[in-house]
Amino acid sequence: MYHVNLDGINDAIIGSSNFTVKGLGLGEKNNIELNLEVNDRRDREDLRNWFGELWDDMPVFENVENVRS
Repeated sequence: MYHVNLDGINDAIIGSSNFTVKGLGLGEKNNIELNLEVNDRRDREDLRNWFGELWDDMPVFENVENVRS
């Protein structure tokens, strides 16, 4: 999920693209990805809150960091 807050305007995109050059379509050979913009304000808020809960859960965050090492 990508959640953007720009000057009080919130937007959310969910889908398969990774936050990489190829995943964002910025490379020479890009990945084929599918994303959807979340138009409903309540859904965007729910997604932001869900992400905040995951981010604040240190054991989950630590597990992700360990996998990347």
